[in-house]
Amino acid sequence: MVLMASAIEGHQNQNGANNDRNIHIKGCGISKRSYLERAINEFSTSYGYFPRLSGGGATKGIRLAALGTVDIGATCRHQLIDILGDVHEDETGVELIQVGWDALVVIVNQNNPVNDIALDELKKVFSGGIRSWKDLGGADKEIHTLIRKDKNSGVGYMSRLLMFENVNFKFKETVFEYDSTIPLENNVIRREDAIAIDGISSAKKLPLKILSLDGVYPGKANIASGTYPYYRPLYLAVSKNGKTPKVEQFLEFILGPEGQRIISEEGSINLSEGKLLFDLWDKRPK
Repeated sequence: MVLMASAIEGHQNQNGANNDRNIHIKGCGISKRSYLERAINEFSTSYGYFPRLSGGGATKGIRLAALGTVDIGATCRHQLIDILGDVHEDETGVELIQVGWDALVVIVNQNNPVNDIALDELKKVFSGGIRSWKDLGGADKEIHTLIRKDKNSGVGYMSRLLMFENVNFKFKETVFEYDSTIPLENNVIRREDAIAIDGISSAKKLPLKILSLDGVYPGKANIASGTYPYYRPLYLAVSKNGKTPKVEQFLEFILGPEGQRIISEEGSINLSEGKLLFDLWDKRPK
């Protein structure tokens, strides 16, 4: 399924990312839904910019920011690193600036009676070892597993890294693939037999059920303390070729009290709330 990237369009001309009064942020759909929609609109109202916010995924966010096609990229994964420890050539031209924290969660339809899943069970569901909800305490129905098509997407890459512990983890052949987060979430809302992995910053705003994992519910306190272990940073990507004044201004806004308040109020974990996670994150494999 292909989704045209949605956009919040202000009054804009066609001069591209560098027009002085237009500000264009593109990338991670989870970041878009969770905090950026409110943040870019409040920033633009306060500082007199015309906002444009569009999705498309973390990879696009990083790489278009590197090219200077957009002012800022949004991403919920770090830059791709090869086996030699080098950054992917298409992602070397950006600086990633952390603005908050998210967590990967397992989502199902609201009417699904299952409330908890073990990590080992999750791996079996996504690899094909478990195929019926009956094996998880649910109805005697086939499990419809939904994934992001791109294994290097924010959810695709980080779920393999953090949950499946293998960035090349292969999902079973009978999965339903989606080009972006929004249609994946919408199909979990529609299908009572669906399961998927999502970012909690987006999922908690939707009529979905979020499962406990190994008996731990991904509430804000559990994520911020590291008790729920599948946390991940939220970044903004900016070109290494120099930050324009409007980019500097937006970064100052989002990292300042007002921006951090928005991130927290919209359900993500801001930098202060997640202060215990920095040391834990530094010890994790990338």
